[in-house]
Amino acid sequence: MKIWYMLLVVVASLFGTTAATAQETSVKVSLMEQKSSNVAGAAVLTANADGTTTVLVQLSGPGAGEGVHPIHLHEGTCKGTIPTIRYPLENVVKGKSETKVNAPLSQLLSETLYINIHPSKEMLFPVTTCGDLSAPTSVPKTGAGALTDASEILAALALAVVGVSLSMGALLLIRRAM
Repeated sequence: MKIWYMLLVVVASLFGTTAATAQETSVKVSLMEQKSSNVAGAAVLTANADGTTTVLVQLSGPGAGEGVHPIHLHEGTCKGTIPTIRYPLENVVKGKSETKVNAPLSQLLSETLYINIHPSKEMLFPVTTCGDLSAPTSVPKTGAGALTDASEILAALALAVVGVSLSMGALLLIRRAM
């Protein structure tokens, strides 16, 4: 009976360490064609350890890879657009943009925001592509529960060390009680 109790303690402590590392750290937002622009794509927003969010945008379609396309995070939704820019993003060049936003991913997802992309610096309207942050999808990590960031790996290792230490301490206490 005592062996089952010890085994339960070990399993419970190890389960606690793996559950903490399975958090989603990225979401994908579909960027839909607007006004027959034939340009669509996706944005992936990833939480960074320093409390910022990286926004990666990839566009496809005729003209998506040509010129410079201004892009912003605005308040509101694609259907009820509000011209107030909440977070400026790096222009789309050759169909791609990467920006580090000074806000945590959780904050961005708690606000009502949308991404819109303009045809060019000279012609801001009509908007060519739009996507609401209120309807993101989770981005699976590479492999089953894979860790993708060095800070994630270090955090998982630290949790594993804590879990093993707690398990060993529990086993010593149980052994002394026998």
